[in-house]
Amino acid sequence: MTWECGERSNLPQAGKNYCAAGDFRQSEINLKKVLVALLRIHETKYGNIDTLNASQTAFDTYRANQCLAENQRITNKPFYEMIVAQCKTRLTHLRIVELERMLKKDQ
Repeated sequence: MTWECGERSNLPQAGKNYCAAGDFRQSEINLKKVLVALLRIHETKYGNIDTLNASQTAFDTYRANQCLAENQRITNKPFYEMIVAQCKTRLTHLRIVELERMLKKDQ
């Protein structure tokens, strides 16, 4: 089932979970755009993307574990999926800011 994610306060929990997951998917798309641009620059300027790829892999692991750790106390609650997705979205936005800062320095 799909939900309209504009005004979420009236949605049942399943709808809120769905919308939070959608927000996370969109943040991942935005992250990928910045990362691809930065990878191109690193390949061209430095001839090496290994460290950037390694840092992204480390971030992915950190984000997953951090959000699970932050919300361990609510694992059996119906809003758990929503809260974890919101955490991942928040951390992804912070990563985008970091990568955009790197992109500006490298251009």
